[in-house]
Amino acid sequence: MLESFGEEEQILYLASGDPLIYGLGKWLSEKFKGRVVISPGISAMQYLASRIALPMNDAYLTSSHAKTPNFDLIMSLPKVFMVTDQKVGPYEIAQEAMKRGLDKLLVIGEQLSYDDERISILPASEVEDRDYEMNVVVVLDEGFGIYQG
Repeated sequence: MLESFGEEEQILYLASGDPLIYGLGKWLSEKFKGRVVISPGISAMQYLASRIALPMNDAYLTSSHAKTPNFDLIMSLPKVFMVTDQKVGPYEIAQEAMKRGLDKLLVIGEQLSYDDERISILPASEVEDRDYEMNVVVVLDEGFGIYQG
């Protein structure tokens, strides 16, 4: 469909958050080199970090959308932010930590910025096997001090 637009035409594509953090921004900027202007909003990862007062400058960012995450890498790092999907969500991440005998803490943000927003901070062993709604997960080494207000 996008190929039907000429080079002189302008297209507006709206997306929530920051499209360069696991969004369509990368694809659009590669497909339409030099023709894309991105005006980002706050990403779900940034929003969750702010809600729990957790700096992101030393965090690894990843996603499980349409791919199998590298759990060996993820579990070796002290702080990981992950956008998840229906296949690999909070429970699967917690199981990977427990399989490795790691004491990881998971921060699970669901429905972030909506009226029914939920933020749970749990040891991996307490993460339930259930459906999680539009979520971001932060995987931390045990012992991180997190604001829980």
